[in-house]
Amino acid sequence: MRLTLRTLLAYLDDLLEPAQAREIGEKISESGYASALVDRIREVTRRRRLTAPDPKSPNSGLDTNSVAEYLDNTLEPDAVADVEKVCLDSDVHLAEVAASHQILTLVLGEPVDVPARTRERMYALGPISRPAGSNGHIGAEGDSKAGKAGSDSSVAIPVQAHDETSSTDSFTSTIPDYLRPVPLWRRLAPAAVGVMVGGIWLSVVYSDPSLWFKKSPDAGDTSSTIDSAVDADSAVAMLDKDGSALPPEQGSAAADQLSPVGEPTEPMSKEPNSAVSARPPRDIAELNGFDPDTRTTTSAPTQPAPTAPGTPLASTTPLPVPPSLPEPTLPAVGTSVIAASTPASAGSSVTAPSTTVPLTTPTSPAAGVTAEPEASVISTVPAPEVLYTSREGVLAQKTDEGWVMMPHRTIIRAGDRVASLEPFSALLEISSLNLVVELQGGSVVEFLGATKDEQVSLKLLTGRISVQRRSAETNTEPVVVGLYLLDEPCRLTLHTPNVLCGAELTAAEANAYEKELGENRYTGNLFIVNGRVSFAGKIAGDVDLTGPSWFPLTPLDRRAMSETSNHPPLLTVPEWLDPAASRISSTERRYASRFQNEIDEEQPLRNSIPSIVKSKIPSISELAVKTMATIDMHDQLVQVLAEAEFLEARNAAITGLQRWLPAAAENREILRAALQRHFPTDQVDPLYRLLWGYNEEDARNPATSQLLVDWLGHDNQVIRQLAFQQIYRLTGQRYDYRPINPANQRKVALDRWHAHLERNKGALLE
Repeated sequence: MRLTLRTLLAYLDDLLEPAQAREIGEKISESGYASALVDRIREVTRRRRLTAPDPKSPNSGLDTNSVAEYLDNTLEPDAVADVEKVCLDSDVHLAEVAASHQILTLVLGEPVDVPARTRERMYALGPISRPAGSNGHIGAEGDSKAGKAGSDSSVAIPVQAHDETSSTDSFTSTIPDYLRPVPLWRRLAPAAVGVMVGGIWLSVVYSDPSLWFKKSPDAGDTSSTIDSAVDADSAVAMLDKDGSALPPEQGSAAADQLSPVGEPTEPMSKEPNSAVSARPPRDIAELNGFDPDTRTTTSAPTQPAPTAPGTPLASTTPLPVPPSLPEPTLPAVGTSVIAASTPASAGSSVTAPSTTVPLTTPTSPAAGVTAEPEASVISTVPAPEVLYTSREGVLAQKTDEGWVMMPHRTIIRAGDRVASLEPFSALLEISSLNLVVELQGGSVVEFLGATKDEQVSLKLLTGRISVQRRSAETNTEPVVVGLYLLDEPCRLTLHTPNVLCGAELTAAEANAYEKELGENRYTGNLFIVNGRVSFAGKIAGDVDLTGPSWFPLTPLDRRAMSETSNHPPLLTVPEWLDPAASRISSTERRYASRFQNEIDEEQPLRNSIPSIVKSKIPSISELAVKTMATIDMHDQLVQVLAEAEFLEARNAAITGLQRWLPAAAENREILRAALQRHFPTDQVDPLYRLLWGYNEEDARNPATSQLLVDWLGHDNQVIRQLAFQQIYRLTGQRYDYRPINPANQRKVALDRWHAHLERNKGALLE
């Protein structure tokens, strides 16, 4: 049975025979496109506010009669393809055809059951009444034949003669309560109640004096003058007319001029910096009636803060005397010591403890080196503020609890490691440097802060990032961006204000049995779209690039390119660096939105991603597996190999494992242990060997080539898939082989591979 749109609709509406339904179900599970189409049909039929095609419009795309014949399975075969093409290209037509097919299935497949209560209510409506003067006609345009047929009918419909008013009243009385219009007073009642509640609330607020600011003394309110009275025995400093602080003895003299209720004996000056307005608010104990003269103190003895003439008082709270001075500390490497300017009163030494803010790992103090006890260590190179500004997408941050989703408009600090999950991208804005950094899907970056030579520093662990400078044209100062490629320190110098550049780094996959990749453990490129950029690395030295141009970041290619002065131009701008390019299709956007909605924002990603892998939609399952590879859930990737339903999810798991495996020597034992947990014992060694990969030297070995071809016929689908990936990568041939095909189809393709070995003397490559 062929897999067409009509058979899909019949399969979804349960119109096929059990054997046919089983066959179509297997074909849908084997085809990623068919599975996506099934999900699309279900989605468009449930989508709200989806318009319907206009049958009278010449641009509607389909004729209604053609659609009816298509649904009735009577349309010509040549026209069937045209109808299905329009439906596949338009969500509106696809939803209309699918919904019509579903409605017809329900109407024609199940008899209509009219409840007895509904039937009785219809009979209770009474005989049909006609207005006077109708002469027995049903409507105004009814012909005489219809009237005659009605009069000659054996079942006569009685006609009651009454006026239009009585007919209207009778009809209104038969309308159910839930269909009658709501009276006006009932519609306005909620609004009236809301207005009344609001008026009561406003009156309470207006009449409560505690909710308003206190009036000025000029208005005649004596409560404000009482609140502004100054106690002569208090330690509050008074301010002179010019705003400077008075000495304590002058402040006491000024306080003595006030009466007990706070009224001045002479007219007081109304200058804004008067002594009355300078009094700070009283504490909560005094406002509650607590007498400050009878207060008992159980805390450590305090000393009043020193006040020098002409210096405003910073705080009226006395400083506590520390029991002992702290041990002197040395500043960290890369920091400077700034002496604190805290004044000390005569006869006492009151200093704040020194604070150390290390920029890097502090070193042990050298002999004979001392530091001032009053000093505080402050970083000379503050890290710029990096703000996550994207309004959509998923940006994860690595924490002690694992990877968690970051809220939008969040600041990224030095030491934070973030990952942009596929297929989303994340925008990071550094406003102090006029830079915008975009992380593409699958990118992992660590923010390192800044140094004295680099205004901002990032470590690119994997993926793609773009850096755009948005400075004014008159700004000719270069911006230095530190860009670590894994653990290799590199540097980008943005010389012009309109720079747009991007760097990509991809971990190299394993290509030989337990072979370390060394410095060639990654591949990458640097693209300059606009502006002038200098690149400095540990391997190839300094390179000056002017866009459009590119430069390889792969260590082997970088050395070869640095030996020549000719740099090839950038003929085509990568799609992920082109602002005008559509980076994600509408279908991918729809799946991405569903994938994001299934992530639990309150939990670490390791708790919600494994359940999304089991999704019945191949694209969503694939995105979940790619997320596992991005956030280092490699043990779960082995479980995906053993349990995943779709080929796309297993491919993503294989790629993630082959990039992670050669990164560290301890990964070998971790992988073996995971394989032993999820696979039979006799399959662990073949899977472990296949995940390490093969190279051209292995493909020219007859014994190894024969083993790979034999694995194409293995009972385990994962072994077949891994073996075919290696063979196709080395030879570029398929011979119509698919690991998920039935056994009889695989046998035909397997015979072709054996013939291939015979032609090459038993080897995959000559």
